[in-house]
Amino acid sequence: MHAHRPILEKRIDRTLIERILPAETQVLAHMKIERFDPEVGQVEPLSPENPFPPARSDWGRNQGVRGWAEPVGLEAAKAAKYQPAQVGETWGPAWGSTWFHLEVDYPEDLSEGQAELFVDLGWAPHSPGFQCEALAYLPDGTLLKALNPKSRWLPVPAGPKGTHLEVYVEAAANPLLLDVHPFLPTEDGDKQTASQREIYTFRAADLVKVNHEVRALALDLQALVGITQCLEPDESRGWELLLTAGRALDELDLADVPATAAKAREVLRPALSLPARPDAHEIYAVGHAHIDSAWLWPIRETRRKVVRTLANQVRLLDDGKDLIFALPAAQHVAWLKADDPKLFERVKHWVKAGRIVPVGGMWVEPDAVLPGSEALARQLVEGLDYFEEELGATCQEVWLPDSFGYSAAIPQVAKLAGMKWFLTQKISWNQVDKFPHHTLWWEGIDGTRLFTHFPSADTYGSDISGPQLAHAVRNFKEKGQANASLLPFGYGDGGGGPTREMLELIERNHDVAGAPKVRMATPTEFFTRAQEEYPQAPTWTGELYLELHRGTFTTQANTKGLNRRVESALRQAEAAATLALVEAGEPYPHEEFERIWHTLLLCQFHDILPGTSVAWVYRDVEQWLTEAVSTCAQIQLRSRKALGLPIPAALEELALTPSFITVKGVETENSDEAAQNTRVIKLNENAKVELIDQPANLAEIWEADGQGVEEASSALSFAPSTKETGGWELTNGLVKVRVDNRGCLTSIYDLKANREALIAGAPAGELWWYQDFPNMWDAWDLDPFYRQSQEQIGSRQVDEPRWHQGNIQVPWSATFGNSTVKGLWTLRADQKAVDLSLDIDWHEEEKLLKCSFPVNVHTDHAQFETQFGYVTRPTHQNTSWDAYRFEVNAHRWLRVADANWGVSILNSANYGWSIDRVPADGGGTYQRVMASLLRAPKFPDPRADIGRHRLHFSFLVGVEVEETVAAAERFNETLPTLEIGSAGVDSLLTVEGAHLESLRILPARASIGARAGWVAARIYESTGAQREVELRAPKLGKPEVTDLRYRDPGRDGASIPVPELLTVESDGRYRLTLRPFQVLTLCFPVREEGERDG
Repeated sequence: MHAHRPILEKRIDRTLIERILPAETQVLAHMKIERFDPEVGQVEPLSPENPFPPARSDWGRNQGVRGWAEPVGLEAAKAAKYQPAQVGETWGPAWGSTWFHLEVDYPEDLSEGQAELFVDLGWAPHSPGFQCEALAYLPDGTLLKALNPKSRWLPVPAGPKGTHLEVYVEAAANPLLLDVHPFLPTEDGDKQTASQREIYTFRAADLVKVNHEVRALALDLQALVGITQCLEPDESRGWELLLTAGRALDELDLADVPATAAKAREVLRPALSLPARPDAHEIYAVGHAHIDSAWLWPIRETRRKVVRTLANQVRLLDDGKDLIFALPAAQHVAWLKADDPKLFERVKHWVKAGRIVPVGGMWVEPDAVLPGSEALARQLVEGLDYFEEELGATCQEVWLPDSFGYSAAIPQVAKLAGMKWFLTQKISWNQVDKFPHHTLWWEGIDGTRLFTHFPSADTYGSDISGPQLAHAVRNFKEKGQANASLLPFGYGDGGGGPTREMLELIERNHDVAGAPKVRMATPTEFFTRAQEEYPQAPTWTGELYLELHRGTFTTQANTKGLNRRVESALRQAEAAATLALVEAGEPYPHEEFERIWHTLLLCQFHDILPGTSVAWVYRDVEQWLTEAVSTCAQIQLRSRKALGLPIPAALEELALTPSFITVKGVETENSDEAAQNTRVIKLNENAKVELIDQPANLAEIWEADGQGVEEASSALSFAPSTKETGGWELTNGLVKVRVDNRGCLTSIYDLKANREALIAGAPAGELWWYQDFPNMWDAWDLDPFYRQSQEQIGSRQVDEPRWHQGNIQVPWSATFGNSTVKGLWTLRADQKAVDLSLDIDWHEEEKLLKCSFPVNVHTDHAQFETQFGYVTRPTHQNTSWDAYRFEVNAHRWLRVADANWGVSILNSANYGWSIDRVPADGGGTYQRVMASLLRAPKFPDPRADIGRHRLHFSFLVGVEVEETVAAAERFNETLPTLEIGSAGVDSLLTVEGAHLESLRILPARASIGARAGWVAARIYESTGAQREVELRAPKLGKPEVTDLRYRDPGRDGASIPVPELLTVESDGRYRLTLRPFQVLTLCFPVREEGERDG
């Protein structure tokens, strides 16, 4: 008979699903079920076994709702009163927790591995890690493993008939927010607003006997079908396999599958034993569980996901499975150590055995474009130190499979930390332009190159299926030049990791004709092979821009602003504390700084800082970051006292302990009248911080203080404009500014250079809003068609100029939709700049708000600050690569310039920008710079960005990059600037020709060794030119050049160019040469008083 492929494939598929898989197990007994649903008020006091504090939402409307209390530990659960339960009962309000007590007596003798428990908590048949999960224990505290939709079994010990087995299962009712119809707005992302109805149905708890031959037959057939999917439809090998499968099924008695499974396997064995071709593509499989530190679940739940995921990986290893498991994120290991010390020790054992392999070397897997310079460095410093100290392991590869684009600063920073390689797959998500390589050298802004690999399977969570293996081979770009790719496998995002079925499929695909050769390996084994095989891989220069998720530069603006505030506050506090120790012997607060840094680094995770998590995450994060600012202020205050410096009132206010008070709506903790010595922080109706802390020099600009012109600089003045548009002209002797009768700037004239910064008919400060409803990924994406809905906000009112602290201010306001904006132009003395401050009360849905700054410069590129330098991007649209970079990120500044003059725009917390080249009436072009201010996506947080925001910009004319960098740092300072030079306090370190990024005292760590207690300075060349740098540190000993981690350079085999330090004189002066954008870490011993040079 003629063979028909679809008939053959359908027969295999149906027989597998409806006959073979159900025959894998046989029910021996149904288990007795009891349940304990912790209610609010029943939660035990905090203890090591119960590290989760009661949620702020646990009182009021939620009291009496079963299962609603925060999770409790095993001992508390064992002591609780249980109620009888049965299959078919509902359980679990969203984010609730229920304990199930399961019991059974063996109905027959059971040998080791003969039986297991099967538990179904009511899962959807997809999305492991995105719905309910559970962790199972024996009564003596032994952790068995976790349960999820793809791992529903629990191990059963051997025992004679009558053996009594008890298991406690703690089930987490995490709601499925990203369902088959994704991106639907939901209130279930926050326990304060989630439904109280029980959302899951308990379906099964059975003791089952395992038919191992049937299970193996199912895996044989899955592997066979997978191989056919790796082949072209007309290849004879595929037909051979399908026909062989048909003959195997002929041997199978569908009425008695267990009795005939072995015969069917014998038919398959020869076809599955034929070895692969010698030149078959080689896939290095690395077990992986990409656990988002927060996303569609709160950080509280991530800690529990870490325990569940690692419990399952340790179970597989303890059972003797061949597994290499990659373990990223030191923060996750720290949580594990705190939450389950016994499991931590088991993980540590398998790390030592080389089967669990720490990767990435970072504290978390951060966003890779938004964190500041020192924060990016500290991700590696803190992560690598923790892995080495706690697990005795180090990492050689940056492992960031899911971040939303990658800064061109990463190659240098990674190399300086001792890293050799880089891995991601996210660029495969590009909307339009397909990245041309999978294996390459990635060159950063300073010229450092990092060997890089993108897994060609385009996933970080493969299930070892045929289509994924086939895609990895067909998609591989380096055919003929290289023949190996890495494949991270295991369920991820919400954790889970590899399953025993995946390991069996790897074994079957290890060396079989028609499929790639799949082998278990460590990342080091892969990268060593790949680099030896393809040393002359092509080079990609500059950032790895993701043509997707452009909205992440803007969403959740308050969190982004607080991130900026904490980055600046840490820099200032560390420098102040360093000076206080050296000058006055004030103890350096290592533990406080470590706690703040770890908080900040966690909050820079790639689904937190970008604004793509559920509301619960931002409730927590905004309060933690506000507390971090206060702690930094307290440290600077103590340092000032030790140094004898004055204490500004603003610093005293910031240093008060925050007391979070709701404005209205949901009741929260600390809702009584604020206690003495606390600082009231108002929370809005969504329990998020209503108005975040502002930069120190911008915190009190909103109210006129009545200070007249006689107290101001004599160069400052204003007068009514003589133009037909009305308004006012302001000048400070450096720039002349014209404000029209709508409160827009129509002229910024550089009096020194005789250059107009604006273009006629295109005022600065104009507001525009847009429809913002992307095709998917609401909080993430800004799609190109948003521009087609552009609408100018035309209704504006302007007030007369006023004096404030010796500066001229022009207030204006606008009302649109359900929102209002209060604007304020400020012209200061002695600055070639005009500032714009915006106080926005934002109440829109699915809208984008932008502010325009047209710049009268003809150019085809612009400079945007990134970590340790800047990137230059085209402003033209010559290619699709240029056109689809229509929204980009900048840190504290961007600059548009021609050959001899430029304009820089500083910001206090804005990361999203667009620039269009527009033809000018008189010829040439001008640059329409647009700052993305706010968005209002409805998924996953339906009220993202709703509320009040204060944003600040400064428009500088006629400035170079070095001046821009210094101005941007001052503009963003969170704490008052130290009065260096007063009270006999001089600068500890001065740097000319480079930028001082951080100054700190080194802690006592094994990696730092004898340099503990030294002063560490991180500097970088900021202008993009080779520079001669002079250092002066008369109170410190001769510096030593170190790597990023304050160790001797090249300690991990990484090649790090070390400039030679030349002592100029005996007063602590040193000179060196830095190449463009070079980062240098210097460590200075602290001299005793008598050793210092004057």
